[in-house]
Amino acid sequence: MLSSEAPQGVKISAYIFFALGVLTLLGVCALIALLGGGLFSEEFSDAVGQSAVSLGVGLCFTLLFTVLYGATGYGLLKLQSWARIAAIVLAILSLCSFPIGTILGGIVLYFMFQQEATQAFS
Repeated sequence: MLSSEAPQGVKISAYIFFALGVLTLLGVCALIALLGGGLFSEEFSDAVGQSAVSLGVGLCFTLLFTVLYGATGYGLLKLQSWARIAAIVLAILSLCSFPIGTILGGIVLYFMFQQEATQAFS
């Protein structure tokens, strides 16, 4: 593709990743708001402490995916070659998140393997 403009399917995929990043971030904020107050109460037992560690690790991974979604979306719009690979990997991983992740991951995979997309990133 001679034009520097991303094909429509690539743009749609980028916006899907931006939406996933925002939704994931909102989910993290909601989880922190709901559970944060109880985690720091005086009745903080060992079992709750272990749960807090698990929650913290989960939040770190979720924030990592939020950043990955945003960076991948930006890279797709800029037609960065690494972004197509990242989009395919993230879409495959999202297939396990039934039903929304499965649908969105399938859409992204469909668009990433279209001839327009492969030419745009070559």
